[in-house]
Amino acid sequence: MNSIIIKDNTVLVQSIVNVVKARKLQAIAGEAIEKIEQNPPLTQRLLSAAKAGSLAAIESMLNHPSASFVIAAVQPPERGGETEDLNEE
Repeated sequence: MNSIIIKDNTVLVQSIVNVVKARKLQAIAGEAIEKIEQNPPLTQRLLSAAKAGSLAAIESMLNHPSASFVIAAVQPPERGGETEDLNEE
């Protein structure tokens, strides 16, 4: 019986820890994104890196759990196969 209680409490505590970690990562990523948005030259360099396909290299160099949130935020949206005809009026 005690082992079941211990296991249940362990699962509960682990879920709380996971939520706290996720919130901290989101906060870190949010602050990083804010700073990137406030720095137009950096924003342009990151967008250029995204277009060149080198964001994965940047993400691996950042070596932080929140890096994937930041990279996702600066990636240009995928066009999903849509094409624009610039000649149409």
